[in-house]
Amino acid sequence: MLSLTNKQWQILHENDGGPILAMLTANRHIDDFDAFCRLSFANNLHDPFLMPDMQKAVDMLRTAQKDHWRVMIVGDYDADGITGTALLYETFQALGIQQVICRLPHRIHDGYGFQPHIVQEAIRDHVNLIITVDNGVSSYEAIELAKAHGIMVMICDHHTIPEILPPADVILHPKLEGCEYPFKDLTGVGVAFKFAQAACPRLMSSEEAERFLKWSLDLVAIGTVADCATVMGENRVLIKYGLMVIEKTRRPGLQNMLKMCMGRTPAYDTTLIGFRIAPRINAAGRISHPDSSLKLLLTKNVLEANLLANELQTLNAKRQQKMQQSVEQAKLQLYDQILREKILIAKSKEWHPGIVGLIAGKLMEEYYRPAIIFHERDDGILVASARSTEHFNIIRALTQHKELLLRFGGHSQAAGCSVAPDKYEAFCEKMKALADQTLADEHLHPLLKIDCELLPEQVTMELKRQIDLLEPYGIGNERPLFLLKHLEVQRMNAVGNGGTHLQLWLKFNGKTLKGIAFQQGLLAEKLKTGDRISVACHLQENTWNGETSLEIEVVDVQRE
Repeated sequence: MLSLTNKQWQILHENDGGPILAMLTANRHIDDFDAFCRLSFANNLHDPFLMPDMQKAVDMLRTAQKDHWRVMIVGDYDADGITGTALLYETFQALGIQQVICRLPHRIHDGYGFQPHIVQEAIRDHVNLIITVDNGVSSYEAIELAKAHGIMVMICDHHTIPEILPPADVILHPKLEGCEYPFKDLTGVGVAFKFAQAACPRLMSSEEAERFLKWSLDLVAIGTVADCATVMGENRVLIKYGLMVIEKTRRPGLQNMLKMCMGRTPAYDTTLIGFRIAPRINAAGRISHPDSSLKLLLTKNVLEANLLANELQTLNAKRQQKMQQSVEQAKLQLYDQILREKILIAKSKEWHPGIVGLIAGKLMEEYYRPAIIFHERDDGILVASARSTEHFNIIRALTQHKELLLRFGGHSQAAGCSVAPDKYEAFCEKMKALADQTLADEHLHPLLKIDCELLPEQVTMELKRQIDLLEPYGIGNERPLFLLKHLEVQRMNAVGNGGTHLQLWLKFNGKTLKGIAFQQGLLAEKLKTGDRISVACHLQENTWNGETSLEIEVVDVQRE
């Protein structure tokens, strides 16, 4: 039976009366719970020199330090690339390398990644060393040009490795063939941190290095969570300690941003990064210039920090408005396709190139099928962002038809590409045919994975505090989701701007259980007082006037 939001429910573990925590760890394939919780910054980070080129990277940095090289850091316009750029810049400053240029691409004027015209800027500015972060492994043409002009090139990247590697002097990438580095899911800023972890203790005192690396973890946590990386393995260590640093961050820009976006009861967790910090940092790169976000992270000036935080707040509000309007336009354009096509493809000159990925993501979430959304440039070239479900590998699909593309890249569930106007129709036909071959009808309903059912006597504050030991949550270690059965709707109330959310009072085993369903205000039209329901929910604490109570966050609802 489908839920009221058209989802299928899958119970991962039957409640056999045993400890709930044991069921949760089994679902997450956690073999040693004590070790999982007992994370240590000193003991749980891998040796960075397991990356093949790391010693060459440190030697190169030592030469740059000694010979006063001019360095250009080429980042990306998203939070991973911005935080990675900030981390490398601060590393070089701490090592006394003063001549550092930070070059973040403008989404429209520069396009994605490390381009030849950026090398021309480096030649003009007499740069000795270019370091890319969160890009570069696919930038063969730009790196070939740099090498032809005698510029050293180091790559810090984590994206898909091409068939032919560029001729860089150093490539730091955990997925390189033959790389013995044990953790493969670092982000761009994660790779940059491993470089800093290798270099700093060898080029400054051990005490200074440890202090610097720990205070840099706020950047690493922000970039890692924002890039939707797994929160398992080494990333778990970086995020956990990074969240501690965010809580006491010394960055005036981040302090100002937190004041603007924290709620009444601040929680320093991955949700704070994913839904509040990252969207504001990304907003500049989406609809303006990412330099504003970089400056916010780097500035020591309190006045400038306040101005930049306000600028990002305004840009994020504009981004939200643009996205809402564009999603509605896309739905109208796709009206005839939604019920009959297994992949959604649309284009418009009106959709800002910085938000086409958000439009694709929104459509993919709502209709649970891959979506490719194009911005049509003035020269006719179509530039897209694609988002997909776990059942359709979007980068593999693009690779199968790369002859129709000008450029493409990405991951299994998120990618980008550009298409010439005369190839657009053929591209659409090929993608639709491939989706028809790959996706069965049952793949078009989202699957909600629920950890286990909770019996009434198991819904306690003690359980809530036990499961908090699993934090930080995210990809690979999702926040525990539980099934509660046999509830009765006592009353409900749409809350938030325009009734966006739904507040619920539910009768459960003779007691009233209060809940909130975020972004599900429309459920009020499908429910009424007295309805018998089951809910998929998270447990949460609510503190009001000094009183703490156990409540639920309702994720989905089924009728009984």
